[in-house]
Amino acid sequence: MTQPTYESLFRRKEFAIVSLLLLVVGMFGAIALAVAFIDDGNVVLPVILWSIGLVVVGILFVLAAAFRVHRWTIEASGIRIEERQKVPMTGFARQAIVAFADIAELRNLESGFDGVIELVARDGNVYRLMRHADLARAKVPESQPDLQAFAASLSQAIAAAGWAPVPLTEALSFWNRGAG
Repeated sequence: MTQPTYESLFRRKEFAIVSLLLLVVGMFGAIALAVAFIDDGNVVLPVILWSIGLVVVGILFVLAAAFRVHRWTIEASGIRIEERQKVPMTGFARQAIVAFADIAELRNLESGFDGVIELVARDGNVYRLMRHADLARAKVPESQPDLQAFAASLSQAIAAAGWAPVPLTEALSFWNRGAG
């Protein structure tokens, strides 16, 4: 029997936007400090060019680090969750097996135009799985179910294992709250 699996590319928009804003603010701060405190004009221009170059490199790193691959596999006793960076050496991988008994909540939320299923474990860890809004261009295997169907099969697997099924509840994402 094949185990139901869902794999998607997760975009960490909150990380990218905050990091890019901090990089731009840092660049303008470095330029302002260089202009205000360095009297030698031959030193100011290299400082400005270096700060612009470092920000460009920082932007490229942030854009590469914002993409992660998430894979959830339903097993007999729980769900195997694997999260890794899309571009090597731009972040840490995270793997977990969450037993059905340890699943506290399953949430359905929207992050921009993307649908997200969020699993909250009893120990407080939160895992997210994203469905992209533009499925026409996304490389989705034909054997992969719809995200909502995958969440329903997860609830069925929990009930089949003898645990109380965890309902899929609606929740607010970062973008639907005051900070977003």
